[in-house]
Amino acid sequence: SDDAAIKLAPGSQLGIDHSTVRRALGSGIYSMDDADFSRFEANHFDHTETPLRLKASDLVKMDAGSTFADNTNNVVTVAHGEGNVKETALWRKLTVPYRFDGSVEVEAKLTIEAGAQLQFREALPLNVNSNGSLTAIGTAADPIIFTATDETPGYWAGVFFESKSSSNVLRNVEVRFGGSKSGAVGGAVGITHGASATVQSSTISSSPIGIYVASEATLNPDASTSNQFKDVGQNIFTER
Repeated sequence: SDDAAIKLAPGSQLGIDHSTVRRALGSGIYSMDDADFSRFEANHFDHTETPLRLKASDLVKMDAGSTFADNTNNVVTVAHGEGNVKETALWRKLTVPYRFDGSVEVEAKLTIEAGAQLQFREALPLNVNSNGSLTAIGTAADPIIFTATDETPGYWAGVFFESKSSSNVLRNVEVRFGGSKSGAVGGAVGITHGASATVQSSTISSSPIGIYVASEATLNPDASTSNQFKDVGQNIFTER
């Protein structure tokens, strides 16, 4: 639905802090292409259909101090257009998951904070292209979770690395229900030709292939022993 209590039209800007948005028929705030938050801090959303409908480029403005209660979809929806991360970005741990309704292309350095939860719709990837990097380092007590909107094995496409960056690190993360057959390689984590990534102290579950390593790709040598694989058809597949 395009209904929203507050709609940011293309080219507009909004600063909002210490405010409450409630009883919205659709989204609490809907941020359209080329709209921007000048600030976003300590806001509260309740009794909306979806509190926030944003673009990937808006996520750097989200803060841990905002709260969400009694919403039909208690998530921050990343919905449409401008799905690319084009500038260095930190996605913070929120009290609700990020839910991706469109594919995301990481074209810059993206860091995800410990404890963040990301949900992906069917067959969608989180793609780290040749100019981008992804650093997702959780803790044992507060892992970063990449999962699907539907708990079906292989439901979403998984995390794909196309860059050689030494900043490509997944540590203390959980990757669940990834590795859709419609994805590039069918792994919950995929490292494409010539790319590299480090995956350690993580759990990969409910996937046809845990980690897919293409020819001339680089995966840390201890990946098979430092990670846990549960309900995975093949833990690590290495292309020859």
